[in-house]
Amino acid sequence: MEPLPAPFPERAPRLTLLAAFVLLAVLHTWPLALSPGYYSRLDSADANLNTWAIAWVAHTLPGRPGQLFDAPIFHPARLTFAYSEPLIVQGILAKPILALGGSPVLAYNLVLLAGFVLTAFAASLLVLGTTGEFWAALVAGSLAAFNAHMLTRLPHLQAMHLEFLPLAIVALDRIAVQGRVRGALLLAVAVSLQALTSIYSLVFTAWSLAWAAAARGVTDTSRWRFLGLIVLAAGVCGLLLLPVLYPYYLLAHESGLVRTVGESRLFSSTWTDYLYTGARVHYGIWSQRFNGSADANFPGIVATLLALLALTRLQQDRYVRMAASMAVGAVLLSVTPRLPGFEWAHSHLPGLSAIRGYSRAGQFALIAVALLAGFGVARLREWWSPRKGWPLVGAALVVLVNIEALRAPLFYVPFRGVPAIYGTLAASGTGVIELPMPGPGAEFKNAPYLVNATSHWLPMVNGYSGFTPREFMDIYRGMRRFPDDWSIDWLRRNRVNRIVVHAAEFEQLKGTAQFQKVETWPDLELLATEGDIRVYGLRPAP
Repeated sequence: MEPLPAPFPERAPRLTLLAAFVLLAVLHTWPLALSPGYYSRLDSADANLNTWAIAWVAHTLPGRPGQLFDAPIFHPARLTFAYSEPLIVQGILAKPILALGGSPVLAYNLVLLAGFVLTAFAASLLVLGTTGEFWAALVAGSLAAFNAHMLTRLPHLQAMHLEFLPLAIVALDRIAVQGRVRGALLLAVAVSLQALTSIYSLVFTAWSLAWAAAARGVTDTSRWRFLGLIVLAAGVCGLLLLPVLYPYYLLAHESGLVRTVGESRLFSSTWTDYLYTGARVHYGIWSQRFNGSADANFPGIVATLLALLALTRLQQDRYVRMAASMAVGAVLLSVTPRLPGFEWAHSHLPGLSAIRGYSRAGQFALIAVALLAGFGVARLREWWSPRKGWPLVGAALVVLVNIEALRAPLFYVPFRGVPAIYGTLAASGTGVIELPMPGPGAEFKNAPYLVNATSHWLPMVNGYSGFTPREFMDIYRGMRRFPDDWSIDWLRRNRVNRIVVHAAEFEQLKGTAQFQKVETWPDLELLATEGDIRVYGLRPAP
């Protein structure tokens, strides 16, 4: 029987690795750690969306799981949480921070840092358990988390958490070695947890594991038993994920909210993605010419050389084969929309119509290269002589791969808290709309309203997400004339009795006369003001 990686490597190296990754997370996101409740990426609409999303998960779970997908945006549309990524793992991590009084931005930033640390730590444990080589583990973990892709996607919290992928790889290997149901259950749990961080991750993880399984081969158990246990793992995973995936299924089949072939092609990779990085050591010299690529997927020069070194053991080491195959598969998936036959696959293969950013599969290629680089360090250790100088060589490799990825200090914008006036809405409000209401082509301007909504959780007509409901356009057109009989009647029919008006912007867009109508309309009562924000109550119908 082939040996399995040590499931619990020695405690001292594990704690040292964890501490190292905490320090590296601080370094690579600097100056975020100086004031994680103040610094933010709320200049990005997606960061606003994801900050709101983890706060909503924390607000509803575990006590009210039935409310999770009927999130209070795009009111009165249903299943609006399924318009984007679930971020359930991230929301659960955020819950204690929010419960202790932390702001949504503080929760986002701490969960962001945790994603870097946990992803690095998980990859390092796989390499440490396989090779027993500390420096190999530290290099692999550094590359798995602090790479070009993750460091250019801070507004996308779903990209920061890939900590369950290494566990899934180990579980797959255990099935092949031991042929036990326990391995299949471990695989199902690992994939399910990864799916709860991101639907993209579910599709990319399943794809990567298929390539790993094809390269790994079956040695100590029969091929049919291996396949049977994989089917069992897939079935258990499907049952575990059914409550989460079913709302996405309903939206796709009842509302037609799927990605088009054109969208998928637009956001798929070209060769320039694998040359683009925001790292300071590369960007100014040569990589800036590739700025504008779909995603930054450059693996790094040192990482590439170490990965090539690992390939010298391609035949002897099954983990090298699995990682190499995963890298090839991920790169292929990232360009798949540009290949012949994609239209058929998009229409017939489960999950593909949910993916727009195929270029993001490149992150899984970087994870695979990180593992290969770790194996390459272990291979170098075998050749190195004299052994006394090895710690210096290992430390130098760690420094080099981190220098190659370094972008810090990073850009952030200040977060000064949600205006206190929003905390007054929940007392007697039944629904809220924020005006002016951005419309087609400017939906992203609704995103800051989501962070405001975390202080009241009233059903809100505004919204921003990966999709926009079809009825949003009609509502937008009607609200352009606010206040008038149609808009007031619509708000009453849909139980929206709080109108938040951003006075300066409203007057600038609609004109002074329209703003004066708001102030004098008989159905509206001014309840509170804070700066340029005015909250009106909608009086009951006479």
